[in-house]
This record gives sequence, structure tokens and C-alpha cells, in this order.
Amino acid sequence: MKLYELTIEQASGLLKDKEISAKELTRAVLDRIDAVDATVGAI
Repeated sequence: MKLYELTIEQASGLLKDKEISAKELTRAVLDRIDAVDATVGAI
């Protein structure tokens, strides 16, 4: 599963267990927004 597909609950657990970093999660979500924004107009 890609980081941008995680639910808040899943992401929270991974962050709590230090399996991912907040920086890594944020970057994945921002990269996804950048990749699809022209199509979906998210921002």
C-alpha cells in the first residue's frame, strides 16, 4: 500500500511505531497531490 492510500488510523499507527516519519508521510501526500492536481483540481 502506498503511503498516500493510508487511512488516518493506519498512518497514526505507523507513525507511533516509528515505521514511517511524519516527513515521509507528508512528502508522499504532497507528491500525490502534485501528480493528480491537474486532473482533479484538488488545490
